[in-house]
Amino acid sequence: MKRIGVLGAAVTLAVPLMGGISFLAVPAYAVTCQPGTSAPSDSFPGTVVTADNFESGSLSGYQVQTNGTGTVSVSSAQAHDGACSVYVHATTDSTSLANFSTKLPSGTEEVYADGWFDITQAGASGWDVPYFRFFSGTTRFVDLYRSDDNNQLWLRVLAPDGSYGSTLVHSAVALNSWHHVAMHVIPNGATTTVEVWFDDDLAYSSSQVNTTATSVTSVMNGAEHYSQMEDTYIDDLIVKSVAASVPAAPVASFTASPTSGTAPLSVAFHDTSTGSPTSWSWDFGDGSAPSTAQSPAHTYSAAGTYTVTLTASNAGGSAKSTATVTVTAATLAQQMDAKATQWGLGAATSAVTAIRNGGYYRNYQYGAIISAPSKSLFVSHGAIRGEWAALGFENGVMGYPSTDEVGGLRSGGVYQNYDGGAIIWSPASGAHESLGAIRSVWAQLGFESGVLAYPTTEVVTGLVNGGSYQNYQGGAIVSSPAAGTHGSYGPIRTEWQATGFERGVLGYPSTGVVTGLVNGGSYQNYQGGAIVSSPAAGTHESVGAIRTEWQATGFERGVLGYPSTEVVTGLVNGGSYQNYQGGAIVSSPAAGTHESYGPIRAAWQSTGFERGYLGYPTSEVYTVPGGTAQNYQGGKITDINGQITITHP
Repeated sequence: MKRIGVLGAAVTLAVPLMGGISFLAVPAYAVTCQPGTSAPSDSFPGTVVTADNFESGSLSGYQVQTNGTGTVSVSSAQAHDGACSVYVHATTDSTSLANFSTKLPSGTEEVYADGWFDITQAGASGWDVPYFRFFSGTTRFVDLYRSDDNNQLWLRVLAPDGSYGSTLVHSAVALNSWHHVAMHVIPNGATTTVEVWFDDDLAYSSSQVNTTATSVTSVMNGAEHYSQMEDTYIDDLIVKSVAASVPAAPVASFTASPTSGTAPLSVAFHDTSTGSPTSWSWDFGDGSAPSTAQSPAHTYSAAGTYTVTLTASNAGGSAKSTATVTVTAATLAQQMDAKATQWGLGAATSAVTAIRNGGYYRNYQYGAIISAPSKSLFVSHGAIRGEWAALGFENGVMGYPSTDEVGGLRSGGVYQNYDGGAIIWSPASGAHESLGAIRSVWAQLGFESGVLAYPTTEVVTGLVNGGSYQNYQGGAIVSSPAAGTHGSYGPIRTEWQATGFERGVLGYPSTGVVTGLVNGGSYQNYQGGAIVSSPAAGTHESVGAIRTEWQATGFERGVLGYPSTEVVTGLVNGGSYQNYQGGAIVSSPAAGTHESYGPIRAAWQSTGFERGYLGYPTSEVYTVPGGTAQNYQGGKITDINGQITITHP
């Protein structure tokens, strides 16, 4: 064994690849042994894997590795008892290798290795001679060796970081003499147990050895590496395996309370199994998911006879126990009373009473329980019940409830769904209906978490042309047969109000509010035009011929930008205008509707706008050689290379 460190130093062992090694069941050599001699024994616990005095003259049953000048053989040259022992011989040749291993059975949790050793030739300089080596797969994690430097006995351990550390366990060990060596190893990572006996004295014992291994698969004797010179005789070798103990399977049993009653029936199950079960699986017999709790509770919601099965398990196996739970159907009154108790409605104040389409109700001190035609039960109480009553209970537009009240909404709100919509309540807004197309738009806008928040009125009908609306904390939703249903909120709604809502020039909204325009702008279309808003220019109507002209200029992306005033009427000869960030649009019955901007507009202003001698514009601004021009009722304004010329006949 190549020396890899001194006492207390953690180092890395480079294990060479063993190409060309032969794995041999070596036949007996022509030696004189004593076949039939009783196998050796010791007092260590476990199942014997091997107990061999080698008097059979054979190494069958071992995994023998030899290469080059290395040999592993049965020899009669030396023996501790009887006539024969194993002779392991390796030289300093670069291909010399000699060892044999005892394979451990699967499931081995700890191992005892016991044998007699006579090292007659120390290793070459820089190499040590091993006694026992313990492997997990192909990784050696613990071994015991005689140092060639000081002839002492050392224990070496592979740490989790891949380094090896050695601990002195005995003083100098003489060559050419038999020594009794035994080891006990329980691999368990950082709490591995290692014990070493040397010549029947306990030389080392610890249950806190920090190794990489959690399993042990084989024990090796001899030289693991090439050129690891040694001459060692080994006799009376005993290896024992200790497997994990397997407990007896548990005996399953349990109690159930109650074992009968009306639905819904809650049953508590208590495990009384013996034999130390470690896991439990409960099949409640009603098709529900099984439980792995030791003592679960389960509620049966429907009538029936159910077979409950407990499977209790441990490493030794599993066992089952069964019991029967009988559930009878509760009367409708019992079911209603149970739900009323859950909701704190107090005592019943009426009998169970039949209503439309197979439904039922029962009144209580603080509300009612409703049985819908679907046979589902729903609570009805408080402000939401008051609103439902105002709408005609189940005979009204809402029909029957389809959920219980659901809380946890924004600002303490609560809702209850119905066949025809919902009723929404909040402390600030009260309880109001939510139904139809208006409810659908409210949903699109995020219900109470959106821009509109909670409704503050019922749906109001009777508007012009069959329209309706519902107000909300943040605005309104407006509906009409011709224009559809749309949200109305913010500055755009304020402007629409200023125009007369649906009775004004714009009529009903025909789209929702559209955002994402240039410079943070937004708009909403209406039957009669639009309302356009921007942070810089404000919020203004856009209607009629002026809107058509603005569209021709490219709306807010054109030369005029956003409107900055409403449409102003009352000009001379029936004219009107609307100002924009970049100019204006001017309209008159005689001259039409045209843009007005830039130096030409400034020149027109100097003449007195439409009251001056030029009158109204009769064309757009158009291109001429070197500049632009615009025609007017009374002449023309030309801008050539910045030079303004006003032509007036």
